[in-house]
Amino acid sequence: MESGTGDITVREPLVSVIVGTKDRPLLIMRAIRTILAQTYPNFECLIVDSGTSAETEALVKEIKDKRISYYKLLPDPGRVESLNFGISKSKGEYITFLDDDDEYLPGKLEKQARALHDSDDIVGMAYCWSMFYDEGNEKKLYDLKNDIRGYVFTNALEYMAFCSFPALMLKRKPLIETGLTDEANYPSDWLFVARFTKKYHVVNVPEVLVKANINHIYDRMSVPREKDKDYYTRIKNFHIHFYTLFKADYIKIPRKAMIHLYPIITVSAILKNYREWFIYSAEAIRLGPLNLKTYQKIIKSSYHALIPFTR
Repeated sequence: MESGTGDITVREPLVSVIVGTKDRPLLIMRAIRTILAQTYPNFECLIVDSGTSAETEALVKEIKDKRISYYKLLPDPGRVESLNFGISKSKGEYITFLDDDDEYLPGKLEKQARALHDSDDIVGMAYCWSMFYDEGNEKKLYDLKNDIRGYVFTNALEYMAFCSFPALMLKRKPLIETGLTDEANYPSDWLFVARFTKKYHVVNVPEVLVKANINHIYDRMSVPREKDKDYYTRIKNFHIHFYTLFKADYIKIPRKAMIHLYPIITVSAILKNYREWFIYSAEAIRLGPLNLKTYQKIIKSSYHALIPFTR
């Protein structure tokens, strides 16, 4: 699509918005409304529903807008496979995502699409700022604002929190090349961003264009996850996998490795896996021999090794 005034023409690449949802009809309708309110007209919105509620399908199909597509996936394949299904059905030059409980502000697609359109080939991602909102208590919590740009891989090795996942917009080819994966039985936005930014640069749109909602009605109806052995095992395996995958990079920047080594040490002690506790304690000492915090973490974790795991 092209738009312009006089002799000046601006190309508007198609943007694909992929929204996963599961049995939260009130929230998905709100999310869709914020997509339809965008100032950028050339988009397609793919709703991927992995829930059993017939209400979601009925409500979405009442929307008379050809830019909205609805897909039902049963049995539920999980978040990553649902998003990958959406990617496979999408046609956009740029791709972005929205969780069904979150919202876009009106200029989100326009400003990020413009940022990517104006970027160099080495750029694969544009991100914006996000505002986090507590719906249960009806109050804003905080804004997630960062201004890092360019080659941010070294930042991503330590944390993914320079933006939220719905705040990303990605060029199609780099996204498909990197792939969304469910590794170590732990779907991780952080792992994806690390993989992605190792090759591609990012640009920043320094405006709050995403509203991330927490503590909404469906959260309050949910049963909290019990921290049992399976829970701790998944956490441990994720950090081992992440650390192993980028070990050569962490050796060059040892202090960033501790974001993984400390949880591995602690959780290995909780699970009474003494072999892994010893291996990764030794690894942490090797990478940071003068780091007092490392010794404190190891000593503190030994307390968990001494008490029975009863959950």
